[in-house]
Amino acid sequence: MSDDATPATTATTEPGSGESAASGNGSTPKAGAGLSIEGFSPEAQDYIKRLRAEAASHRNDLKSEREKREALETASMSEQEKRDKALKDAESKAAQSDLKLLRFQVAADKELPLKMAERLKGSTKEELEADADALKEEFGLTGGGGQAPAHGGFDGGVRRPVTKPNSMNGLIRESVGR
Repeated sequence: MSDDATPATTATTEPGSGESAASGNGSTPKAGAGLSIEGFSPEAQDYIKRLRAEAASHRNDLKSEREKREALETASMSEQEKRDKALKDAESKAAQSDLKLLRFQVAADKELPLKMAERLKGSTKEELEADADALKEEFGLTGGGGQAPAHGGFDGGVRRPVTKPNSMNGLIRESVGR
């Protein structure tokens, strides 16, 4: 009776874990990717290993079928269609590169950290500048002449001035917090 319960438990436990690891790009999950099977019985571990191997073979078959389909589509294209496709791909890459460059230029112009450049949204310089201004205001990076930052008033510096105690008693009081 315990043998019947183990595969059912394994079957309900593994698909949820496998789906999250295999979702996305369809690549084979790496060994040790957080999907440990050590807590299961040896029979269940063998069953899980067989399921994983079967899923990996299906993923590989799917990948090879996709490659075959793409090769057939490419072979059936005329030379002009191939050039048109290559031109379209190159123009798309150039547009993406131009937009990325524009993001970094706007981030530099607006004195944003360059790590925040990828967060800017918009397709024109005006949209990116407006988003940069909103981002600076949201994170308190405005530098508005002594105004308090928008996130609660903490500017990252010392919160109170440091005073030197005049005596040993003053030093003890300060260390105790009085």
